[in-house]
This record gives sequence, C-alpha cells and structure tokens, in this order.
Amino acid sequence: MTYIDIRVLVPICDACTHFEYRRYEEPRPLPNVFGGFWRDAYRALGMSRKQISYVARALKDGHWLPRCWGCGSKIDLAHEESFYTQHAAFSEFFGVDASNSKRIPKWMKKIVRDTLGSTCAACGQKARTIDHILARAKGGRTEVINLQPLCDQCNQQKADKDVDTVTITLTFPLRPPPSGESDLFIW
Repeated sequence: MTYIDIRVLVPICDACTHFEYRRYEEPRPLPNVFGGFWRDAYRALGMSRKQISYVARALKDGHWLPRCWGCGSKIDLAHEESFYTQHAAFSEFFGVDASNSKRIPKWMKKIVRDTLGSTCAACGQKARTIDHILARAKGGRTEVINLQPLCDQCNQQKADKDVDTVTITLTFPLRPPPSGESDLFIW
C-alpha cells in the first residue's frame, strides 16, 4: 500500500516566522526564504518561465500579492519584501482536519465511501471498515486523504504495518489564481 502525503507550500511573513522562532527555545532550521531573488526560488521549485512571468506580471500590475499563512497579511514581493515557506497538511489547508480525533468522524467516512465506494481497496470484496492508510500508530492523521475502505480480513492483515509514502507538494498559494481559461494550466 502507498500513502500519498499531499502538502501545500504556504508563504509565511517575516513577523510570523520570527514569532515562531521566539516561541521555541531551541534553534530550528530555517525554511526556504523568498526575497529579492524570488524568481530563482520559484525556478528551484520547478516552476516554468511562463509561470514565473505570470507571477511577475500579477505583482507588477498590483492584481495579486501572496498572503501570509500565519496572519493573512499581504507580502509585497515587488518592493523586495521577503517571506519564508512552510508545509501545511492538505487537510489543514482546506480546513477539513480532524487529526485529534480518536475515531473517524461520520462525515469523513461518508466522504471516503462516496469517493472510493464500498469495495475493499486491497482485494475488491465488500468493505465494512474505513482504515488509516498510514496507521495512527505510525503518525498517520485522521484525514480524508489518509483513509480507505477495507474488508475485515485485509484490515487485520494490514494492521500497523509500514506503507510506502510518496510526498507531493502543491505550490499554488505562491501564485496568483488564473485570470482566464488559458491560464488554468499553470495553476
């Protein structure tokens, strides 16, 4: 089985970053910084020249500025402000996080069944349980993207075994939303 860890790369302003570091007494490694050389940093993320030009135009025209994930303030890259980045869990970013739950909420089970059906993800039989792909005992969160329908037998066989993990990082908060249909492919 494979767990797909979807993360969203979000901008954090200088003030929020420094506040976070002061909160912890031990030094933490610095995240990526996007300042006067933001184009190079965007290129390092794998964005194409066309995508970077689109961001530069939106900044120049004043139609868009990235917003800090922490406080919501606008970060003005056109005036050489810098920002840091951090990874937010997909479910946290979209506000559907229930990672503190001991049980899977009914609404989450319904989403999993509506999306994936009621057949076992492992063997194709009728699934009676909803399972954490990455087990809670291994750090798995109770979130829709970490759940799958399993039959009782497959659920018992899987238990808390290790699974392969693939991490995908989404960068759309670092770019303006598309302005037209022709721009949809870059978002």
